[in-house]
Amino acid sequence: MIQQFSTRVVNPASLSKWRFIIPSYQRPFVWQEEQINRLLLDFHQAYLREDDQYFIGTVLTSEHPEHMYELIDGQQRITMLWLLAMAFRLLGEDTKITSFLKREDELRIDFAIRKQLKSYLLSLMDRKKNDRHQYSDHEEDPYLVNVAKALTTITKKLETLSFKDQKNLAGLGDYIFQSVYLVLNTAPPLTNLNKLFATMNSAGVQLE
Repeated sequence: MIQQFSTRVVNPASLSKWRFIIPSYQRPFVWQEEQINRLLLDFHQAYLREDDQYFIGTVLTSEHPEHMYELIDGQQRITMLWLLAMAFRLLGEDTKITSFLKREDELRIDFAIRKQLKSYLLSLMDRKKNDRHQYSDHEEDPYLVNVAKALTTITKKLETLSFKDQKNLAGLGDYIFQSVYLVLNTAPPLTNLNKLFATMNSAGVQLE
């Protein structure tokens, strides 16, 4: 009997017990300024319109013990949400999205490799509010530079957004936490994750 993938619709608020590990076969974070700014503007407009839901795509995971989930696909989206939460924290905003940064005393996202990147994310947690650094600080590491540059892009873009009536930047953070959704698929136990990842990324092959 073929085991089925489980599927659920989740928002950051519903992932309070979850941690994600990015496996060694995943590429680094690659979103650039144009993609980031477009997504932030979409969030901003959805918040101003008071849309009930805003979907940002799908994520594929494999469950490990104690609510640890390996990210087979979708690490760009999960990393983006984490960086967004950090940007709100660095801006000193009192918003629910910042709870996405950690599960208890651990980072929400971890890495099978790239320990320097994890150390960088941990260092961000130790920074004081409004203590920001440009991505040029990390040009020696190609994995760090994309993440650090993205954080700078996010922070700068959030500072340019305008609001009216009772809406504000903290409210936008709450909106992302509660109303931005992902379709989360979980592979059945004993799935060959390397083979699954290779199949998904083969030219012309779609995951059914």
